[in-house]
Amino acid sequence: MKVLSKIRDKTSLVIVGCNFIGRALSVALEKKGFNVTLVDKSLEAFEKLSPEYKGNALLGDATTENTLAKFSFQDLEAIFILTSSDNTNIFIAQMIRQKLKGNQRIIACLNDANRSDTYNIFDLETVSVETMFAEAVSSHVDSLINGEHI
Repeated sequence: MKVLSKIRDKTSLVIVGCNFIGRALSVALEKKGFNVTLVDKSLEAFEKLSPEYKGNALLGDATTENTLAKFSFQDLEAIFILTSSDNTNIFIAQMIRQKLKGNQRIIACLNDANRSDTYNIFDLETVSVETMFAEAVSSHVDSLINGEHI
């Protein structure tokens, strides 16, 4: 949630990766009023989108210049890179960073918390599903210990 509050000022976002995280985030951001474009190389991934998703979809491989050339990155507030591969996320982030001239944010999914140093070397902002899940479960356990209902 902290990431979302930081980018509220503008409306256009790109999400690379139409996996379960990308699909859920796209719907959540759309409900908040953002103009979302999802990018994925798999048609099957788009077929799993919720019917409530009304945003844009681009079938293409974000590791290629042909796909990235379809965006006006200067008009975007942020790009979320959410593939299931840390190496792919870093590679795409580096490709996109070369195209940016403004203050757009690149936020990548850190799939393996042990790889955080690699993301830090490239000065990439990350969100770790692993860490977020652990923190949420820990919070629920704390509530149970304190006698609160979850």
